[in-house]
Amino acid sequence: MSALTTSPVLADLESRAGASDEDREQWLAERRSGVTATEVRDLYLRTITVQDLVDLKLGRKVDTFSGNRYTDWGNAREPIVAAVLAGEGFVAESRVIHAASNSRYLASPDGIRLSFDEEVEIAEIKTAAYDLPPGSPRLAKKGYVAQMQWVMFVLGGVRGRLAVEERIEMPDGSFEPGTLHRHWIERDDALIAELVAIADEFLAELDRQRDGDGPVIDEDVDTHAINYLRGLAAEKEGKALKESAYRALVAAGVSQESPLARVTFTPGAPAGEFKDEVIDLEAAAAAHPKETAALERAKARVVKLQADWDALASAHKKTVIATSKGTPARVTVTAGKGTKK
Repeated sequence: MSALTTSPVLADLESRAGASDEDREQWLAERRSGVTATEVRDLYLRTITVQDLVDLKLGRKVDTFSGNRYTDWGNAREPIVAAVLAGEGFVAESRVIHAASNSRYLASPDGIRLSFDEEVEIAEIKTAAYDLPPGSPRLAKKGYVAQMQWVMFVLGGVRGRLAVEERIEMPDGSFEPGTLHRHWIERDDALIAELVAIADEFLAELDRQRDGDGPVIDEDVDTHAINYLRGLAAEKEGKALKESAYRALVAAGVSQESPLARVTFTPGAPAGEFKDEVIDLEAAAAAHPKETAALERAKARVVKLQADWDALASAHKKTVIATSKGTPARVTVTAGKGTKK
């Protein structure tokens, strides 16, 4: 974006733009002041808890993730894909944008453009091992739609361009770029309302703890967590005892029955070799060359017929209702600081 633009819409966005990721320290500091699209997405997916995110914002925890070969590849490919999207009129963006309604609602779009009707459209660039078409379970699992909805909300956008470049892994572990898929994601105000509620809940808790109050402790939940940890410890101890006793019983090699326990010992059998008859396909092909050739021609014909049919069938499509597999609620329990010496 440029401050010199005569468009009132872009001028408004320019006035709400903050630090660029080129000034990473300032960019990170600005993101810590509010809640970003990535963070809202993770809260929505429940891949992070409100408390964990509060702890990160307040410096109680440190995010130790510094990237991997997948994120490195994505970072390297992003400007290349952005150059392709520039052909559609998207201008690459690297700054934090603040929402007009609340400056703590933050988003960092990968690209921005205006439609002919002066409507804001945003771009999101991803690399993945496969395409992520709208409505697919794979896209739902990633949470990218929620992320893009938040960006649209913050910027006042009406739709988003999701660019997914396939990442092809080579035998040596390196990557090569694959097909670039481009999809439109329309604004969903119902989902946005849900995301705003999640963001507001987080910001309220962040403010409460920043003002000096610690997290609210539910005593019943704490009791269940302690019992769970005790159960894990007993389970671990019991497993070790069980495995040690079983090895001792096998080593003793005794069957007996007492008032307390009955033991039945079955000796093991050593591994051995045996002869088995199987069909020798190579010998059969050598003995019946005519029939073998006919079979191979038939297989090739079937492959061609299937390909021809697939080409014909691809012209006939219908819409069906697909369902994604749900995930059960989950919880992670670890020992608190008060239990460690």
